[in-house]
Amino acid sequence: MTAPRRMFELYVVRHGATEWSVSGQHTGRSDIPLTPEGVRQAQCVATHFADKHDGAPFSSRFLRIYSSPLVRAHETARISVGSAPITVDEDLQEWDYGAYDGRRTREIQSTEATKDWNLFRDGCPGGENAEDVGKRVDRFIEKVKTVVAEEGSDEVKNICIFTHGHFARVLAARWIGESCHPLSMYA
Repeated sequence: MTAPRRMFELYVVRHGATEWSVSGQHTGRSDIPLTPEGVRQAQCVATHFADKHDGAPFSSRFLRIYSSPLVRAHETARISVGSAPITVDEDLQEWDYGAYDGRRTREIQSTEATKDWNLFRDGCPGGENAEDVGKRVDRFIEKVKTVVAEEGSDEVKNICIFTHGHFARVLAARWIGESCHPLSMYA
């Protein structure tokens, strides 16, 4: 017999600021730490959740807290949740930008061959395309639904994840059953 499906909320937190996110550089698998402002942003997440839940411990509000293994997301999670356990999940990593990692969109589009480049439509040479990221996202969604169905209760069933901007966009699209390609109009 399969476990019943439960309704739950998925809280998605993008990592705090890094030097590259501030400068507009695509930060895929490069492991860039938070800036002091990024640390402050993570502290604001902790304050927000404490205020929202009358100071209850972070771990008491979520069935599971997940984080990308990349330092900017994991550090945001660690600062935000204090001593609550964090499950690191490889699927939550940012889009692999391959040859475009560390470059700005305007730099990528500076040649005739790439002047109309769009991440969601074209992907990245040596990295991932939207379909690749969509597969990771779908795998993560199924994993979370299973955890909630098997381990959740009426009192504790929500999930919190700490991840990255483009991954979160694909997650939002896939969560509502859309493909990643319509997102190209928003890139």
